[in-house]
Amino acid sequence: MTTPEPRHVRIETDPDVPAILIARDFDAPPGRVRRAWTDPAQAVRWQGPKHVTTQVDPGPGPAPTGDGERPSPRLAQTCTYDLVPDATCLETVTFEDLGSGRTRVTSLSVVDTLDHRDQLLFRGLEQWVTEGYTRLDALLREA
Repeated sequence: MTTPEPRHVRIETDPDVPAILIARDFDAPPGRVRRAWTDPAQAVRWQGPKHVTTQVDPGPGPAPTGDGERPSPRLAQTCTYDLVPDATCLETVTFEDLGSGRTRVTSLSVVDTLDHRDQLLFRGLEQWVTEGYTRLDALLREA
């Protein structure tokens, strides 16, 4: 995997695989970035483009960790998008500790069809992700 430039979102697809790989680095430690992903109150503040309201259904969530335990550096979730309502994806997100309080987030979204993947790309996925990650940067600076 190549290293994304700071503040640059890297989006990759394979013409034969209904999946989207997205990577970006953040100036915050992995635990903080993961909380912004998994805490519904934080997630709705940054996920998606500015003009869209995000809803999060947290489901049962992971079991709480005890003292001294570290949360998993990966999580899996399902996502749907109003613009392509039939395109449900299974997303695996990895939070890689880069040291010095930095984290690389890599997400792999597997979509049910190539057509749904292409619709997501055509309807502005790159803009959605870029806007959302810019808002995530601001949220991470707050804490």
